[in-house]
Amino acid sequence: MNIKIGGRKDNILETHIQNQVLIKPNSLKDEITLNNILFNQRQEYYNLIKYIDEFLEGKNTNRYFVLPGIRGVGKSTIIFQIYDYLLNEKKYKRK
Repeated sequence: MNIKIGGRKDNILETHIQNQVLIKPNSLKDEITLNNILFNQRQEYYNLIKYIDEFLEGKNTNRYFVLPGIRGVGKSTIIFQIYDYLLNEKKYKRK
């Protein structure tokens, strides 16, 4: 969504995502722990890590995966755990 503000166009969604990427590493611990204890990682986490590692190594060219499920089953937690894995174990840096 582009909105004209003060004579310039701003893409609100793009700006929001860029801001979240900048601040999320600082609040990531809150998303994957409870009382400073890490949440357990489910089998789906390990399946996705394998898939992502293969992609980063060039063994898999598929860039998307689907993580279906009703609310409250842990989809967001798995995504935060993967984000933590990429930042802290793989030392992946955004280009």
